[in-house]
Amino acid sequence: ILSVPSNPWEKTPYGRPFNDRLSSNEGPQQLTNPKTGQQFVIYSAARSDNRNYCLGQLELVGDDPMNVQDWRKNNDGCVFYQNALEGAYGVGHASFTTSPDGSEDWIVYHGMRDPTNGWGARTIRAQKFTWNQDGTPKFPRPGYGPYAVPSGQ
Repeated sequence: ILSVPSNPWEKTPYGRPFNDRLSSNEGPQQLTNPKTGQQFVIYSAARSDNRNYCLGQLELVGDDPMNVQDWRKNNDGCVFYQNALEGAYGVGHASFTTSPDGSEDWIVYHGMRDPTNGWGARTIRAQKFTWNQDGTPKFPRPGYGPYAVPSGQ
C-alpha cells in the first residue's frame, strides 16, 4: 500500500458526519514529467459522490517504486480541487494524455456542476496542464469550459 487517507482533506465527506470508512485514496494514475523523468501517482481522495472529491499526489523520491519509503506524499492539500466560480465540484478520477502533436499535456477528469448532486449528472472534462519549475505538475483550476482544443487537432 502506497497511500491511505491520513489527511483531513482525504477524509471529508461533505454534509455527512465524519466516518473513516467513508475516506478514500482511489483511482491511482501514473504520471511522468516528460522533461525531467520525475514519477508521480495522482490519486482521488475523499468520496466520489461529494463536492470535496479531489486529487492528491505522491512523488517517487527514491529508486524503488515498490518500496513505500521511496514515495513522498503531498500533505499540503489537494493538488486539483473544486472551483465554485466555474461550477466545478467533485473533480477527480483523472487520466493523463498528450495533444495529438505531442506538444501539450492534458488532464481528463470528471466533475459536476451541482455541488449537491452526488453521483448524478457527472461530466467528463479535459484541460491542458503544465509543469512547475521543480518538476511537479501544475494543474489548472478546474472549470466548465469551453477551452481551446488540443494542439494538432
